[in-house]
Amino acid sequence: MPYIKKTITAGNYVFVEKHYAIRYGQKRLPRSPNIRHTSEQQKRINELKKRRRLLWIFCTNFANGDKWLTLTYNKGKRPADMAQAKADRKRFLRKLRDWYRKNGIPFVYMAMTERGTKGGLHHHIVIRGTVDYNIIAKSWEKYGGWQAKTIGVDSIGGFTDDILNLAKYFVKGRSEHSEKNYTKSNNLHQPKVDIEIIGAERWTSKPRPKKGYDVLDVHDGFHDFFGKPYQDYIQVRRC
Repeated sequence: MPYIKKTITAGNYVFVEKHYAIRYGQKRLPRSPNIRHTSEQQKRINELKKRRRLLWIFCTNFANGDKWLTLTYNKGKRPADMAQAKADRKRFLRKLRDWYRKNGIPFVYMAMTERGTKGGLHHHIVIRGTVDYNIIAKSWEKYGGWQAKTIGVDSIGGFTDDILNLAKYFVKGRSEHSEKNYTKSNNLHQPKVDIEIIGAERWTSKPRPKKGYDVLDVHDGFHDFFGKPYQDYIQVRRC
């Protein structure tokens, strides 16, 4: 039985996903009964796909030297719900976008708003290249405090120069189950995705890296939702 190999090139990382193509090459094979997921299961599947895509985009577009912003609220200024927090974030990003446009600098960013473990909402924003701290302070001072860190220099969530783990932190937040909302600029580069049909009965348990790369995070198992075997792993370019 052949299998599908999906390769995603995202910056210094290559993500590889393998799973069996049960119907490939079997045009007359009767279609199996559809798997009907509950609304909650489908919601979970869609959320996992979205986060995985965001992870790839983050790794494609950001690197050491870029900026990581955290925006928090003062007591009495905290939004009542996620909708209000998103409106605050939108106004803040609009002011930054205007500054970048006036200075002829592309505004490349990803942003995540999360409800913390104690119920408070806050924002994380990663921006490529330079940031004017004065415009950040002026744009957010009516809401609360802010902090700016440089990727590869400062510790962010316990990570310094590991873009992959920082991307995972951005996508997951403090908790897997916390309420989150994401947004991003329209000028982000997209990861390169290649799909191959491999005519082999099985894949190797110890994948070989491409030249100049190391393999990490190899996972073999069965999909929770589909019950099919899979293998995922990541390759990272050597420094």
